[in-house]
Amino acid sequence: MFRLEFTATLPQAVPSVDLWVVPFWAALGVAEGIEAATGIRVQLEWPNAILIEGCRCGEITCVARIDGERSWASLDIALEVAAEESRRQHTLDAILAAFEARNVLLADASAVARAWEARAQLAGTQYHIAIEGTEPFHARALMLAQEGSLVVQSGDEIRVVHLADARVQRADPVPPAVEADVDPEASSDFIELDYDEAVAALSPEEREALELLEHLANLEEGEQR
Repeated sequence: MFRLEFTATLPQAVPSVDLWVVPFWAALGVAEGIEAATGIRVQLEWPNAILIEGCRCGEITCVARIDGERSWASLDIALEVAAEESRRQHTLDAILAAFEARNVLLADASAVARAWEARAQLAGTQYHIAIEGTEPFHARALMLAQEGSLVVQSGDEIRVVHLADARVQRADPVPPAVEADVDPEASSDFIELDYDEAVAALSPEEREALELLEHLANLEEGEQR
């Protein structure tokens, strides 16, 4: 196993409103680089975990200097990879190459979100969500919304879970109900919407993606019947 720590600075400014997408973009490059250099399969999980064989193997921290509508961002990345020490430099080179190849994608936050969803196989993934002051619940992930929020379906409700709102664990398969492990410092600000309100809050691109996901889910349900 080797540990790899480095800082990468983006070569161009990012729209300040799209800063939220930078860690998701970076996770795509990290996963691609590790796999190319070591052959080890990497999983991505909301909010932005990097996993190898179900265990967190690293973290990505985004630091930005905001200048009005533009921001300059850098990434502090720390990884622990279960591979030979000799693969360390090759892994770094592969990650940086993946960043360079995906650099153009940063101009389109929606494209980054859709790419992350596909790479993480987000749609349909079951999550166990605990929010301070509320009962834990199981939900089926649908998509990422603006600012990296997670749109989920719990029963007949569509909910929007913000990055700082919840302690989230992947539940695949869904485990039995357990006592919530809630961070007392976590925010209790949670938006709970009915279906029409949730759809109205999405951008046109996100609404189109949600309609496609629901169509696929209906087709799958029909096949099961």
